Amino acid sequence: MIKIGILYKNIKVSGHPFVKSRIDKVYRIFSSIANDIGADVFFGQPKDLTHQGFRRSCHYEGKWSIKRNIDLDFIINKTLNYEWVGKIDPSIKVLNDRRLTRIADDKLLCARIFKKYSPKTFSIERKSDLEEALKKIKTEKVVLKPRFGSEGIGIYIRNRGSVNAPMKNHIIQEFIDTSSGIKGLVSGTHDLRLTILNGEIVDQYTREPKRGLISNTSRGGIEKYFKREEISKSVIHVAMCVDRRFCKILPRFYSIDFLVDKCGKPWVCELNSRPGLYPGDMKNIGVYKKLYKKLLTSIINHVKHQRARAFQSAPS
Repeated sequence: MIKIGILYKNIKVSGHPFVKSRIDKVYRIFSSIANDIGADVFFGQPKDLTHQGFRRSCHYEGKWSIKRNIDLDFIINKTLNYEWVGKIDPSIKVLNDRRLTRIADDKLLCARIFKKYSPKTFSIERKSDLEEALKKIKTEKVVLKPRFGSEGIGIYIRNRGSVNAPMKNHIIQEFIDTSSGIKGLVSGTHDLRLTILNGEIVDQYTREPKRGLISNTSRGGIEKYFKREEISKSVIHVAMCVDRRFCKILPRFYSIDFLVDKCGKPWVCELNSRPGLYPGDMKNIGVYKKLYKKLLTSIINHVKHQRARAFQSAPS
C-alpha cells in the first residue's frame, strides 16, 4: 500500500483526532476511498514530522488508531508555508510543490506574476507606498489584506479616504464590484472558485457572503455548486493561462478564486495551494467523493511512476 500523509495543524493525535464531527466524517470517507484504491492515509501534526514521515499519526480503518514511526511516500500539505515545505526530504513528494506554494502564499507576488488578470495591487509597508498606491487605484473602495494569509482573516474593504496609515506585511488592491453577479449562476456579490488538478478543472462553485462583501466560507460564505459546462469561456481561458505557469509541476492541486465584474470580466483574486477537502455543506459530499478519487488516483499513479523510474535507473 502507498502511504500518504496529511499534514494537519488542528488535529489531536488520539482516537478522536478531529473536534468537528463534519471534518471527522469527511476524513473517514477520504481514508476509506484511499484504502479501496491502494493507499493508506495517515494524519499528523507538523511537530511530528520527521525526515522520512511521521513520528506519531492517526490512521482510520474502521476506527481511528495511533500509528508510530510511519515512513511516507507522499505528503498532502494542509498547513505549512513554502519555506517549511522545502525542509521535507526531497525523496518525499509534497502536494503542493514549493514553487506553487510560494506564489499562492504570497498575494503580492501572485498579483505581480499574473498582473494581466489581477486587480491593481501594491505593498503598503511605508507611507510613501500607500500614497503612491492611492494615486494609481481609482476605485472609491479599496481592499486591504495580509500579504500572507488565508480564510479571509484580516481582510477589510474600506473607503479610500479612510486609509491613511501604512501597514506592515499588508497589500492594498483596487475594489472589483461583483454586485451584478454572474448570469445564470449567482445574482449578487460573490467570488467563484475553480479547483485545478493537473490542468483539469475538477470542482467549481460560487461563494456568496452571508453579510457584507467578503465571501470566504470561514466567514459564513455560502457555497453553490454548478456544472463544468456552465463556466464561461473567459473564466476558463484565464484559469488555463494561470495553470500554464505550473505545467511542469506534477501532481498539482490548487484553486483559483475569481471576481467577475459588472462587464463580465474575470479577475484573479488569489490562489490557494491548500484547498479544502471538505464541503461547506455535507449535502455536497457526493461531489467531493468524486474529487477524492481523482486526487488519490493522481497521487498513487505519481508514486508508482517514481518507483518505476527509480527501479529502471538502479544499477543492475
